[in-house]
This record gives sequence, C-alpha cells and structure tokens, in this order.
Amino acid sequence: MVLESVQGRVQHFWTLQSMCIETGNSTYEVLTNAIGIAEFCHAHQASGYYFQQIGSCLDNVLYIIAQSISRIMDKESSLLEERFIVSEGICEELDRQLDECLGDSQMSILEQESRIMMNLIAYIQSNISPLIKLLDLIAELDCLFALSIAAQEHNLTCPTILPPGSGIQIKNGRHPLQELNVESFVPNDFQAQKVHILTGPNACGKSVYLKQVTNALLNSTRHSLIILDEFGKGTLEMDGLALLTSSLNHLIAKHDECPLVLVATHFFSLASLLKPEVPIQQLTFKHRMEEEDIVYLYSIEEGNATCSLAHQVALSCGLPPAVVKRGQDILETFRTNQTIEPIPDQLRTMRLNRINAMTESFKSLRIENEEDLQKLINSLRQIL
Repeated sequence: MVLESVQGRVQHFWTLQSMCIETGNSTYEVLTNAIGIAEFCHAHQASGYYFQQIGSCLDNVLYIIAQSISRIMDKESSLLEERFIVSEGICEELDRQLDECLGDSQMSILEQESRIMMNLIAYIQSNISPLIKLLDLIAELDCLFALSIAAQEHNLTCPTILPPGSGIQIKNGRHPLQELNVESFVPNDFQAQKVHILTGPNACGKSVYLKQVTNALLNSTRHSLIILDEFGKGTLEMDGLALLTSSLNHLIAKHDECPLVLVATHFFSLASLLKPEVPIQQLTFKHRMEEEDIVYLYSIEEGNATCSLAHQVALSCGLPPAVVKRGQDILETFRTNQTIEPIPDQLRTMRLNRINAMTESFKSLRIENEEDLQKLINSLRQIL
C-alpha cells in the first residue's frame, strides 16, 4: 500500500509539473508537490533505501521558498494577467500606486513588480540546490516504478552481475522492443567465449540476435563488448574479408586482454583465417527449405552457414521470378568462367516469330485473285 501510494503521488507530481509549465506557476507547484512526496517518504523511511534518501532531503529552505512564493506572488491574478503580479501588503509604495492608478503610476507599478520578482528569483536560485537533489531522487524512484511495471507486464528479469572475468551468460534472451512488434519471438541462450562468428541466410535474424546481448563500448579492454555487424560489406569481397580478418586478428593478438567480440557476417571462410590463440565459437541460425521458400526457425545453434540463400530471400521479398532467375544464371556463368549472354530483345523475338509463322504460311499459300495478293502485301508490310 505504501508503494502504491507514493507511486500515485509521483505520477501526480509529473502531471502537475507539465501542466504548471503552461500556466507559469511551475516553480511553486513543483516545489509544494515535491515537499509532499518528501514528507510522505520521511514518514515511511523503513520502506526502503529511496524512501530514506528522499525523506532526508527535507530542508527548511524548501519551506521558506514555498512560503515566500505563496506570500509574494498573487498566483490567481498572475494567471489571469499572464504576468508576475505582487500580492497586496508586500510593498506599501506599490499598494499606494495601485490605489492611485493615475498618470505615470502604471509604469512605476511595473518597475516595482519587476524588482520584487527579480529579488525573489535571485533568492530561489541561491537556495535551489536542495530542490534539485530532491527532484533527482524522485526521478530515479519514478524510473524504478516504470522498470518494475514493465518487468511485470512483459516478464522481464533483472540480470545478475557476475564477478569480473566471468563473461556473459544469458538464458532465453529476448529483445524487449522487437518482441512487441511480432506475433511470436524465439528466445535464445548465450554464453560468452572470446570471439563469436555468426553466419546465416539473409533476414534470418542475425542483427536482432546481436541486439539481444549487446551494449557496445567505445574502448576495447578485456571487459569490453565489440559488435561487428557485416563489417567489410559494401566493397570488393576480398577487400572486405581482408579488413574484417585483420581487425579480428588484431583483437585476438591481445590474448587475455582480448575483448568479447560478436561478429555477424556473410564471409563464410572467416573462421579459417583467424589466429587460434583465443576460443572462437561459430554460430548460425536454424532454417529449413520448403520447395523454393525459406522457413526461418530463429533458433541459434553451433555451426557455420555455407550460403546466404540470397535468391530465395529475394523471391520471398516479392522480386519477379524472371529477375531472380537471371541473377542465378549470371552467378552460374561467374562460377564456370563463361560469357554472360545478353537478354534477347523481346520485340525482336516476337518479330522473328511472326516471320517464321509467315514462312510456314507460304508453303500452303494460293493466290487466286487480287484480293489474296493484297492480303499478302499487307502482311509483309506489318513484318517489315
């Protein structure tokens, strides 16, 4: 009940804050509601660490600031006038000028109110530190509430931090955002070696799998995690393979200082080119073929893919079969070192077919009158 109560107060606090920014009373509303949360946490300090920390932030300065704003600022009038208005009884000179409200008094009134407002702002700024500390703790508590709600709704588990050098072990790892956009999501286990090489067909899930287990770090140490997703793609195959191989061998040469490396690639010969100085694990994704279609199982296993099945993937993505067939033919000519034959001109082919049909018709042609002759001439004109 205590958690539910403070959670409701925190949610109400952020709602008020967004509303008050629009009305111009943000500082006072944020301050008074933050004090309310701190008082509640102070009364329930035994409920946990954050209750103790937030409760300890109660400071007399916060009450003084709140009282000063409430006493000096006429909040209702300020809201109506959309400017800072001083409450009655704060400044005798200002009250006298408001009573007269003649001639040059209006300009003097604005000057007096501006001076009072600036003095109030200066006082708040010089004593704002306790409020900032309190707001930071409330924000952290709000984040913890959000994480706990998400964990309950989506069956998430808080990771256990292993001792240094223990690596990473994941059981039934999932991508928390990806699984919200698909009907079913296949979880995968992960146990870290030094270098992992992940191969498989196009669209089988390699990049998503990497995101399940990674947070890339900028500096490479033995505690770092380095992600290489199809590094070397976009240039000549041999150049790309050479760049990736040399990069990995550079990391492997660090021996015990080698970081944890995850590589997704279509260079299927990569593993055979790496130095065997640290453990290297090859992983791939299960799939099966049903006639010309690929069925992705999205389950990881040890092994190395032998092809990307690019043509089958292209068909499944809706590319015309004739285009895919042409690609297969060209690939075969590369493999057999043959000449690529151009695609026959369709119009020319149709024309030759008509000529052949006309040639066949000549065999049984009989011209018995002028009308038959004219039909023959017209047919020849269409062909020629």
